[in-house]
Amino acid sequence: PEVQPPAPIVPTALFALPLGVVMVFFLRVVQHDIEFSQHEKIGVEYIRPLDDVVQHIQQHRALTVAFLSGAPDFKARYEAKQLEVQKDLERVNAVDRKFSSILDSATHWKRVKQHWSELKAAIPTSSPQAMADRHKDLVAEILLLIKHVGETSNLILHPHLDTYYLLDAFVNNL
Repeated sequence: PEVQPPAPIVPTALFALPLGVVMVFFLRVVQHDIEFSQHEKIGVEYIRPLDDVVQHIQQHRALTVAFLSGAPDFKARYEAKQLEVQKDLERVNAVDRKFSSILDSATHWKRVKQHWSELKAAIPTSSPQAMADRHKDLVAEILLLIKHVGETSNLILHPHLDTYYLLDAFVNNL
């Protein structure tokens, strides 16, 4: 009987062990990148309806100021715009319920809704300038929320320089 040479266990182990270690580190990096991207996706999903809120509140400001400046024809239009803003707020409510624990956004969002309620209640007794200022303050509050969501969702912490600038513009320079 012919004797078989021993299997090359030692060389195989010396090759496989470092390969296994590298593979573990590679999988950790991939998992981190996946989680980072998922967080960014959550931020974008939250910010999109907020962008609509900002736009519609700015339109509401123009219509309300026109009405308060003595143009009664604008009353129906600003009231219709209020309904549109309310629908936008409901969309953000749904997103906030879904992601507030991840983004720590509930307190900020509550302030925005409170500010909106106070603004609507003040319309009958406000001057055009006071109403414009209230709208400006509300938009500033929403922009702070957008910035907060951008920070807590990693949108403005993106590790790649080329997309960092794009995401920074998306979050901070609507």
